[in-house]
Amino acid sequence: MERTINNYPGSLQIFVEDAFPETARKTQSIKLSDPKAFDQAMADLRVFINLFSDSCGDERDRDILIQRWTEKISAVGFSRAFAPNNETIPGCEILRCSRSFYGKLLNWDQAKVKTLLDPYLNAEEMRALHARVGSILWMIKKQIEMRGESAVLI
Repeated sequence: MERTINNYPGSLQIFVEDAFPETARKTQSIKLSDPKAFDQAMADLRVFINLFSDSCGDERDRDILIQRWTEKISAVGFSRAFAPNNETIPGCEILRCSRSFYGKLLNWDQAKVKTLLDPYLNAEEMRALHARVGSILWMIKKQIEMRGESAVLI
């Protein structure tokens, strides 16, 4: 998909070598060598997807690629990202998160993020991004209250 930044049209393309989509892993019951590491990576990806207000579920699963020999995940196709929504994505609940990602959200620096993303996001998108951080933190804190920190933070 082509984008224009500072009046320069362009696009970013990547190729994830020897990969299959998350939909294939589910439908073909593909077993991974380290399911725990995969689940942890997917938990952080779910936070990331909520942060950037993209989409979740079967539609998103087609755009999550798993590299066969490393089992690392790559999410592609963020064409709907940064919608000016303040809340997290319905149906994309955050149940777990890595401690490091949670810590970064707790220490979110709006001024620094604005400096980094100002050339790419308009004021409404920026405002919504900052609001979503609060919504995500609220969701994670609620999970910690209900299930305990050790069950939520990985």
